Amino acid sequence: MLCLTNAAEVGHDMERPVGAEVPLRPKNQITLPAEVARALGVSPGDRLLVEVYPEAPDTAVVRRLRESYFGTLAGAYGADHREIVDYVRAERKSWDE
Repeated sequence: MLCLTNAAEVGHDMERPVGAEVPLRPKNQITLPAEVARALGVSPGDRLLVEVYPEAPDTAVVRRLRESYFGTLAGAYGADHREIVDYVRAERKSWDE
């Protein structure tokens, strides 16, 4: 089974999956059908991550990798400059404890 997703987690409330049977070629390559590539939001040149979990060895999960992680942690250390500075100071202080 090949599970293609652009969702953060597999198995949460998702609509009916888009799927297609594809052959594995001699050099372990597959071609994503157009409808699957569209559903995954990928285009030629995009990078994909393929994962196989030991508890489900007959299932491969394919995810689109981000081009950039810029902005993904926005707000994680504070809502504004003052909160970020306070966070960093507290962290540095904990190094000396």
